[in-house]
Amino acid sequence: MKKILISLLLLLAVVGAASAAIREGHISYANMNNKEYSHFMSNIPDKDYKSWWIDYKIDRPEYAPYITSEVEYKSFGSLARMLMALEAGKIDRMEVDLPVAEYFFKLKGNSNKYVPYIITKGVTYYLSMGFKDGSKWFAPFNKTIKAMAKDDTLLRLKAKYIIDANENVKPIKFEKFPKAETVKIAVTGDMPLIDYVAADGTPAGFNTAMLAEIARRLKINIALVNTSSESRAAALASGRADGIFWFSYEKTTDMRSFDKLDGISLTEPYYSWDTLVTIGRKLHK
Repeated sequence: MKKILISLLLLLAVVGAASAAIREGHISYANMNNKEYSHFMSNIPDKDYKSWWIDYKIDRPEYAPYITSEVEYKSFGSLARMLMALEAGKIDRMEVDLPVAEYFFKLKGNSNKYVPYIITKGVTYYLSMGFKDGSKWFAPFNKTIKAMAKDDTLLRLKAKYIIDANENVKPIKFEKFPKAETVKIAVTGDMPLIDYVAADGTPAGFNTAMLAEIARRLKINIALVNTSSESRAAALASGRADGIFWFSYEKTTDMRSFDKLDGISLTEPYYSWDTLVTIGRKLHK
């Protein structure tokens, strides 16, 4: 009788876990709280789903309760806070972009503690630089980014600072132009190794290397301003930053995306990917 009771309790626990909403973390979007993001994800038109597909889903019974369509979304102002929540069991899994996932699993020990639960492909995501409408810096930055794409500089930087990089990320040196103007650009560190800030607070990685090349070509000085993902828009609006890095869903230059913001002009995208990775803790039988 005791064994039957224990078996029933275990069965109820598994069923309960499977039926409960899974807590999934994501980085905050500018104009959406948890409730609004959940509503958005539940009401995406069918036409926007047509190219989405599951490339991989972990297929082991112990992970079944964590692979469900019933999701409670929780937003975090930074990648570090989201990872702390995953460590503490406050969320069950976290969704990150492919470049972040690739770097994450390069870090020592992470592959022993975490595994990809789901890999989704099909929708293209873009990174651009954003400036206030009417900013005098929009046109020169946009023109330079286009030129760097055309002459393959962006591809070379991607190879050096993302594809071939490891966890020993070195700081980027900027040329100094004593009589030139200084442009303040906000960095978050929430998309390593693209938007990356080292443990000592020093920005590095792909975005910083790209900015160093833009500064060299335009012969300007660039000051990097540390902020969080959720504070990017405020930094731009307040003047604490002249420019920011901005993520958008599908290719758009007028911010009709789920990270919508009025009053911002986006440069041509300088980086793109089509894969999202949902990561969770490795379970042991």
